[in-house]
Amino acid sequence: MRITLDISNANSIKATPLIEYLKSLDFVSVISEDDYAVPDWHKQIVEERLANSNSAELFDWNEVKDTFILDNNE
Repeated sequence: MRITLDISNANSIKATPLIEYLKSLDFVSVISEDDYAVPDWHKQIVEERLANSNSAELFDWNEVKDTFILDNNE
């Protein structure tokens, strides 16, 4: 089972003990947004590809998003 918590101020007086408690549980993984930071080199590649793209060749996201098959068997 996967549950996501969105804590707006993770350094607040209430949030810090909760996060520390969750980290102490052996069956819980606590992952911060910082763990998913996109490296600068990757951002640069995306920016270069966008700059070199032809808008006539691009797809509209609203038209193609439902064509993706997601594996929900995690």
